[in-house]
Amino acid sequence: MAVTTTYSLTSLLSVDLSAGPSTVATDVAVLAGGGYVGAGSFNGNTALDFFDAGGVHTGGNSSIPGTGASVLGLADGNVVVASLVSSDAVFSIRTQAGAIVVGDTNLTDGLTTSEVEVASLGGNDFVIAANINHTGTTFDFIEVYRV
Repeated sequence: MAVTTTYSLTSLLSVDLSAGPSTVATDVAVLAGGGYVGAGSFNGNTALDFFDAGGVHTGGNSSIPGTGASVLGLADGNVVVASLVSSDAVFSIRTQAGAIVVGDTNLTDGLTTSEVEVASLGGNDFVIAANINHTGTTFDFIEVYRV
């Protein structure tokens, strides 16, 4: 027996991610318990804007170093933020109130990096991928971290 799945896209809400300090939204992630977080870049930093499930802005954090951020909501309610600081891939883990759980951790140690992405492995496990250029040859590099 064949099973067919169909999907339809319906716009439920339009949210201005610049409700807080973000000026350019670069990523969004679902939070444990409902709601979501939007990451944006401004003045060489990353800002997080938190929203409840209804789209109401509930807070933010604007002092995270780096741009081009990727965010991930963890099962424990914390948020992983991976971004580029100069040309290094850096990540940190923050609470929704902005407290630092894991401070800025450099993954690429001075190697030229052009992109960074964080993805869930389930629970509080995650992977971070960074596109690194070694002497003119670009290839992908993956670090696996567990909280």
